[in-house]
Amino acid sequence: MSSDSRGSAVWRCATALTALIFSAAAAAQVPHGPSLPRGPVGGTPFTLSGAKSPNTFGITNDSVTTISAYDFQGFNSTDIINGFLPYAYRFMAGGTLTMIAPLHLDEGAVVDLILWDNCDFAGGQMSLVLGDFTDSNVTSLASFPSATKAACGLDGFILQTPYVNVTNSGHELLVTVGQVLGGPTLTGRVEIWWHRSISPAPATATFNDVPTTDPAFQYIEALVASGITVGCGPAVYCPDAPLTRRQMAVFISKALGLHWPNTLPF
Repeated sequence: MSSDSRGSAVWRCATALTALIFSAAAAAQVPHGPSLPRGPVGGTPFTLSGAKSPNTFGITNDSVTTISAYDFQGFNSTDIINGFLPYAYRFMAGGTLTMIAPLHLDEGAVVDLILWDNCDFAGGQMSLVLGDFTDSNVTSLASFPSATKAACGLDGFILQTPYVNVTNSGHELLVTVGQVLGGPTLTGRVEIWWHRSISPAPATATFNDVPTTDPAFQYIEALVASGITVGCGPAVYCPDAPLTRRQMAVFISKALGLHWPNTLPF
């Protein structure tokens, strides 16, 4: 792609992104829950599938990725954003009134919940958009306005249709906050609650002894696709064979990508 065509694509994406941000306050695509007081998050609205908890591994528990208020930058180079100390908030002092920050998630992540710490005493004066940015397009995955609050606090948004299978190649996830003139507004941290997922099962089986109807087919194929196993022989996996400690070491080392120096630097 030439520099001219890429510049044109960036301009189109910027225009589309700005439209998404300022339409969010008027027409929310994801309903928001009640605002919460500052402190640990809890209560029924934020209990995900009962057993979910933050900062854990697996496909049934949520991890939390936090975007600090100071990760946000002005959408344009001429935008002016200031910090509000001693609290971790930022606000726009001039420009397009739009702040933007990158979001880095693992491949295949599923977003369940977004928590947004903000101050909006008038209500609906800010909007948050989770967008998928490519060279030629920007897609809104979730958008919602801020809620009216008597004090700064958290707004919680449970995604009705989670964004399944985050794809990082050729894509950028961006979180944008737009402010509307007319009321004092501040934005703080944004928490993205997400869980990992197993890659979809292929249409055909790799092993003759693990057909597509096998209850473990998807999981065994995921091990094959990630290079953790090659089976126990040509086109066979031996699914009912016992696992030795030797084989366990191979599986775990490959799955975790264990890489340690053979000698200490001191």
